[in-house]
Amino acid sequence: MPVSARSPLGLATDCSGMETPALALQNLGVPVDHLFACDVNKHAKSTILANFPPKVFYDDLTTRDNSVAAKADLYVAGFPCQPFSTAGKQEGFADKSGRGTIFFKVREYIAAQVPKVFVLENVSGLVKINGGSYFQAILESLRALGTHNIYHQILDTKQHGVPQSRRRVYIVGIEKSCDTGTFEYPLPVPCHPLTSSLTLVSGNPQ
Repeated sequence: MPVSARSPLGLATDCSGMETPALALQNLGVPVDHLFACDVNKHAKSTILANFPPKVFYDDLTTRDNSVAAKADLYVAGFPCQPFSTAGKQEGFADKSGRGTIFFKVREYIAAQVPKVFVLENVSGLVKINGGSYFQAILESLRALGTHNIYHQILDTKQHGVPQSRRRVYIVGIEKSCDTGTFEYPLPVPCHPLTSSLTLVSGNPQ
């Protein structure tokens, strides 16, 4: 089916920063029905509204009533990474700022609206701090919903065409009724040299 003939994909995001999920889908030529976005950072909000305005913008997902939030085909959330980073205090769910439990509000949306696919992203430290107990608790809580098959893998941007090393864990959930068993994480691809990303100004010798 031609891309133009496809029904728009219902996209919803939480804590997405610059709303790169919408940008990625746009670059892939996928028509999008941008249902909602959410970020507590005012600068992130202004960036999203200027570039990828959703039908609804939530300022705080912790106060959102997920029972009436829009049901998405694809839900993407990058819940706060500071409590799980090896460069931080590694307080996990006990983070004193309350960031460590934002995941459970993300899970609440998944439980309430059962998106066909969800993608959750966080730092690779989540997998190993505190002996991996936080990561296992997250996986077990998602599996306990009983609605999605859960996949996870650490990917590094330098292995996927970006001249930067940025390791992140990606948790993908596919609704069981939709899962054909063919999902695979992308294989590494050669990284373009940094020079290919630079533009030399004609007539300005280096």
